[in-house]
Amino acid sequence: MGYYICKISFFSGEVSKSTGKAKASRSEILVEADTVTHAETRLHEHLAGDNSTAHLDFEVTSVAQSKIESVVHLKG
Repeated sequence: MGYYICKISFFSGEVSKSTGKAKASRSEILVEADTVTHAETRLHEHLAGDNSTAHLDFEVTSVAQSKIESVVHLKG
């Protein structure tokens, strides 16, 4: 397994006052996966299953393997 940086754009429903277009926000999420395709699938599953993001209209704009070798998870 490796780590992949997934870039997403999402639309929360806010509209720009000056242009009248939907405002897009961008975010990067680190995903542990075997391949680029696996990372994108895991990201979709995570965002669709999370109550805080399930209602957002999002698009994955890129997925690239990260140079990060490991992540330390601290419990407590």
